[in-house]
Amino acid sequence: MLTAKEKETLKSLLNLAPEPDMTFSFDELMGFMFGLGITPDLIPPSEWIPIIFAGDTPEYESMEQMKEMSGCLMQVYNKFTAAFQEDRLVLPFAFDKLDEHQFDILYEWVSGFEEALALREEIWDPEESPSLPDKNKEELFHAMMTVQGLVDPLEVMDFFDNLPKEVFDEAFAEMPSEIDSREMQVQLFLLATLPMAVETFQNHGRRMEKMRQQQFSP
Repeated sequence: MLTAKEKETLKSLLNLAPEPDMTFSFDELMGFMFGLGITPDLIPPSEWIPIIFAGDTPEYESMEQMKEMSGCLMQVYNKFTAAFQEDRLVLPFAFDKLDEHQFDILYEWVSGFEEALALREEIWDPEESPSLPDKNKEELFHAMMTVQGLVDPLEVMDFFDNLPKEVFDEAFAEMPSEIDSREMQVQLFLLATLPMAVETFQNHGRRMEKMRQQQFSP
């Protein structure tokens, strides 16, 4: 979706961060943009740009460079938003072809995606939408659990540890027999459910956007 020039500019922008270890990687930024794009709320750049750089400001070499790079960042943000509005925004991973290197990229992408969701937690929290059908609430709960579990596995281990053994065994029945670590089983399960989770967030975002348009329509 991004041009080679846009990718190059964004990577150069991230390299200008005063605290590189605290700054998003390029793949985290892509997940972050994806999450911003599906959020049915206008989040001002002054709120989300500092998160990319852990609250700091890139050390631009000139005003011209600042305009070019910040302009590119906004252009990419608008691309993600437009792609979502036009139903063209899709999860950028082929899960049947992931190798070890791509797993690292995927985890970074999910980390950035979760950061974007956290900016408007009330939108994605099923308990904040009392009129939402129970089925949709359950889907949203599991979607959030998937993302949180991939970012911080300890967040969800209690849930899986408290599952009855027969339920756990049934859920992981197709797991390769050589994977006997419960933590690894849970991670593979969450990875397998990520596409469905992202789709759930997208559907909920569209639903919320439609409700807001109806509220403010004459």
